[in-house]
Amino acid sequence: MSQSVADLPAHIHTLHILNKTAEHPRAAQCMATLATADTLLLIENAVLSALEVATAAPCPVFMLAADARARGLIAKSGAGAEATGATPQIDYEHMVQLSALATRIISW
Repeated sequence: MSQSVADLPAHIHTLHILNKTAEHPRAAQCMATLATADTLLLIENAVLSALEVATAAPCPVFMLAADARARGLIAKSGAGAEATGATPQIDYEHMVQLSALATRIISW
């Protein structure tokens, strides 16, 4: 289920957009640079590591619902949040809003 706009952070120092699974070296580099004022958005194959990444991250973590659906993590009806743990799922509109809230953006 998508996160509501009210639940998005009010301000983001750095929005990190990660598209690699936790086993990829770039994911490790991303995780090492995260700070509490940052936000991490998991897209593409990174959604496969949502639970592992969200547990280790010191900042809010979101995942793109369309990518989770495309990888069979959630049903088309939106059910299946238990398969992705407690990682909030957002749509493309909320992704744009996260980008607008960020002082800077790093894509990994």
